[in-house]
Formats: sequence, structure tokens, C-alpha cells
Amino acid sequence: MENGEIFAGLSALHRSFTRLDFYLQSLLPQTDDLNILAVKVMNLCLDYWIECSGTDKFKLARDSGLWAVYINPDGWERAQTLDKYLDIKTLPQRPNWRRILATADFVLAGCFTPSALRETLERTLQRLRFAIGR
Repeated sequence: MENGEIFAGLSALHRSFTRLDFYLQSLLPQTDDLNILAVKVMNLCLDYWIECSGTDKFKLARDSGLWAVYINPDGWERAQTLDKYLDIKTLPQRPNWRRILATADFVLAGCFTPSALRETLERTLQRLRFAIGR
């Protein structure tokens, strides 16, 4: 086998890998898609938590220990950081993926009520885990 044939074979192999890489990259979710998925997971967590526990987002934030709850002088509660994760417009530029996943795990571990919301949360969480590689 001559050097020219070897180089031609390597060049063809390189082109094939380049095309494969381009194809695989096109299958990965874009950042915007990941952010939308993150917001969906967080909203599903909250909706399912409210459905199964009969409480509110402040109880979720306190019980999970993942989100801070502040009490204003007038007694009004707020979970400012948690609220940021519930809307695509306020989602941090670099979301805390660990906290999102931990919130979903907490809700699923604490709520056992069969529900369409639970099934949707499990499916959406699985998609998010796959997309971020966790």
C-alpha cells in the first residue's frame, strides 16, 4: 500500500467523522431549548407539589432546603430565587442545573400520588437529564 492510498483513506475517514459530528451536534438541544426544558421541569415540580401536598411553593422551598424564603416586614413571603426559575424571561443566564434536578428529585421522592402531572414531570425530567448529561 502506498502513502498516497493511506492518506486518501485517512482523508475519507476524516470527512466521515466530520459529517457524523455535524449530524450529532444537530441532535443536541440548543441552549434555548435547555432553558425551556428547565422552566418546564420547575413548573411541573411546583404544580405536582401543590397537587399532591395541598401546600404552596413556599412550603416546597422550605421543606426541600434548596430555595430561600424571605419574609417581608409586612409578613408577605417570597421565594425570589425560586420564582426566577419559573419563567423563561427571568431564568438565570447560567441556571443551577444541580438545584433544578434536586428540586425534581425532592418532589418525586416526597409525592407518591398517581397523576398525569407526575408522569409528565418524570418524562420531562428524563429529557432534561439526557440533554445536560446527568
